[in-house]
Amino acid sequence: MPQFELLLKNGKVRSYRLIRFFVLLGNAAGMFYILFNAVSGKEKIWPAFVLVCIGFQFFFSAVEGFMKKFTNDNWARSIYIWCAIAWARTTFWWLSLLMLALALLDYLAHRKLLVKINKNYIQYPGFTTQKIEWPELNNIVLKDGLLTIDFKNNKLFQHAILTSDWDIDEKYFNDFCRAQLNK
Repeated sequence: MPQFELLLKNGKVRSYRLIRFFVLLGNAAGMFYILFNAVSGKEKIWPAFVLVCIGFQFFFSAVEGFMKKFTNDNWARSIYIWCAIAWARTTFWWLSLLMLALALLDYLAHRKLLVKINKNYIQYPGFTTQKIEWPELNNIVLKDGLLTIDFKNNKLFQHAILTSDWDIDEKYFNDFCRAQLNK
C-alpha cells in the first residue's frame, strides 16, 4: 500500500523568529528591572540565570543568521519556560502564564508540517492535525514541487514542498491520487 509523506515549506518561520526575538528582548528588559530592584541576593538568581540564557540565545541566533543555517528551536522554547519560572517567583506571576502560552504557540509555529497521504485518507497539518477523506476532494495534484488540494466546498490549499520521504515521481503520485478520487 503506497503512502506518501510530504514536508511542507513553512514560509512564516522568519516572522516567527522575529517575534521570538522581541519577546525575549522584552523579557530581558523585565529581568534587568527585577535584577536591579531585587532586595535580597536570592531574588537575583533566577533573573540573572535567565539573562545569561537570553544572551546565549541572541549570540547563537546571530551566528546562525550569518551562516544562514537555523538549527533546533528547542533552546529558545526552554528559555520561555525559564522565563516563566523567573516571573512566577516575582509579583508579576501572571507573566509566567503568558510565557507558558507563548512557549506552546512557539512550538506549534515551528513544528514540521507533514502531509501524509494514503489510500484511506489524507492527514493534513493545521492547528490540530485533520483527516481529510477522499470523497471531500475534487482534486489533489503535485506539480513542480507545489502540492494543490482542491476541496468540493471550494477551499483550495496550495503549498510548496520542501522534501518528501523519497524522491516522488509526480506522475505516479498524481495517478495514485486520481485513482483514489475515482473510487
